[in-house]
Amino acid sequence: MDTRVVEKFLGGDAHGNVTGSCKLITINIGKQRSHILNEAGMVQTRFRKTNEENLKTIDRLRPINLPQISSIILGHTHNDHCGNIPTLVKYGFDGRIFTSKESAQMLPTIFLDSARILKQEMKYRVEKRNDKPQKDFDRSRCWGGNFDRKQRKAKASRIIIDPLCEPLYDAVHAEQAANLIKNGGFNYGEWVKIEKGVDLKFYGSGHVLGSAISVLRVPRQNGFTYHGYTSDLGRDDPLVLRAANKKIAETLSTLEMETTYGGRIHPPREAEMGRMIEMINRGVREKRTFIFGAFAQGRAPDLIFLLSLWMEQKLIPRIPIILDSPLATKLLETPRDYWHDPQSFFGQDRLTFNPFDPKENKYLTLVDGQEDSARIVRSPGPKVAVASSGMFTAGRVRNYLRDGLGNPNVTVCIVGYMAENTLGRKLKDGQKLVNMNKQELVVRAKIEVFDSFSAHADGPALISFVKSVKKTDDFKIIEVHGDETEGVNFKESLMRELGMRSDQIKIPLIGEEIVL
Repeated sequence: MDTRVVEKFLGGDAHGNVTGSCKLITINIGKQRSHILNEAGMVQTRFRKTNEENLKTIDRLRPINLPQISSIILGHTHNDHCGNIPTLVKYGFDGRIFTSKESAQMLPTIFLDSARILKQEMKYRVEKRNDKPQKDFDRSRCWGGNFDRKQRKAKASRIIIDPLCEPLYDAVHAEQAANLIKNGGFNYGEWVKIEKGVDLKFYGSGHVLGSAISVLRVPRQNGFTYHGYTSDLGRDDPLVLRAANKKIAETLSTLEMETTYGGRIHPPREAEMGRMIEMINRGVREKRTFIFGAFAQGRAPDLIFLLSLWMEQKLIPRIPIILDSPLATKLLETPRDYWHDPQSFFGQDRLTFNPFDPKENKYLTLVDGQEDSARIVRSPGPKVAVASSGMFTAGRVRNYLRDGLGNPNVTVCIVGYMAENTLGRKLKDGQKLVNMNKQELVVRAKIEVFDSFSAHADGPALISFVKSVKKTDDFKIIEVHGDETEGVNFKESLMRELGMRSDQIKIPLIGEEIVL
């Protein structure tokens, strides 16, 4: 059987384009040709460039028309892996989305929340443009109707929205995208037919709930070849999720894998956990308020589990754990439903209750409306507030920061990655004067940084995973999703520790095609 598999890299490479994960897989089996997308993530950048950068994915797909793409394989539900799917729907994609059951449950909420944020950002930008003073014209330099015409033209230029400033998509496209999820998602470890002769299997990747390693099975003349895709891999020492499944049954021909932390080693988790316990105990005596900015999907459930466990074990006093994030509250339904599934979580024997169910977890308080949020922001400590967003750039965490950054009796805990120029990064770097909503704030709150909460595998964990799945000498690695330094460092580690040749490890550029 004449089979040819070609992968084109459209986003999320290992040359600094970390976000916007998207690859086009073209499979030719005899006269049959199939086009499959491996993820369709949003490029996360400044709003001014958001549409421009994300629409480039559409351009890179040419000459393939979107209706020709039959399927999207989705590894997990972080926006940089799934956030551009409604954009593709807007421009004509109407195929099927293959993902895990847990991811399928969360995707509709994530799509709608992303559409809401895009709409808010667009509205803010248009209002900011329209607030600019209108240019004055010297009537003496105009004649006839020219003055009025110039005034109308100037006014129109301020209120007409540049197409690149419109939202990438709206709620209608988000709902249409959610309707394309196949069969409500699939379990780990089962083969699913996605094309005639082409099958897909998911393995748990341990990154966030529902995250998956994808394996494609493609027929060849003498059997099958198998191609693996890690999406994002979780750590070997997760807090509550199951670690990545290293027992891949298939003999992989190629493995496309992330290199986000390919050249780094995470700090020991035990020491930081001990420091956090000590910090909370001391802070409770001082009646402090603890503010955790947390991503809704991963960090928020981790913190809820960890704090609840410590309270149950009497390692820290029993104080309110306040989850103040509409998105995180909605998404908490999925870990609540899967808490007793041993494929998703471990450590159920450490707690006598479901930590993600507010009816069972007496320590957990969910905040609903803005009025409740405002009241709790100003309520006295001790208390722990877990609020979105993770980088302090948006969401309800900013309510707590506006009220608390100037208060020496507040502790702000940074538990996740903070990109350059974000408020979270400025606080992490020790800046004592920051701007919020055009207002300067003197930072008197205590800033505590905990780097061990990363949900990504570090360099040694990535090497360990490759060792477990590499079964032949001609096995090939394709590195994606990292910056150039991490990618090169990881390539050197593979050559040094696994004896792989340089030509067995590819670090493709955007737009490049590789025959698998």
